[in-house]
Amino acid sequence: MKLNLPDSGPIVDVDGNLTKTGLAFFSSVADFISLRFGTGSTADRPKTQLEIGVTQFYDTTVGKMIWVKSVKPTVWMDATGTVVP
Repeated sequence: MKLNLPDSGPIVDVDGNLTKTGLAFFSSVADFISLRFGTGSTADRPKTQLEIGVTQFYDTTVGKMIWVKSVKPTVWMDATGTVVP
């Protein structure tokens, strides 16, 4: 997933309120972040839009942070490089 800056209009209006462009931009930022930094059980691990070495997840079942090592098939590893089933 690529994060794009808004191409038209201001992000906030003169009163400091988010415009439609700003809302769309910050919604895309939230989506971008949630796809890369998640937390939950092993069953909750992301399955789509994975990026090797970028997508990370705190797995509460195994009790540690893990990263995507391979996409097809999806393989997760811990900070030592050990595969986490």
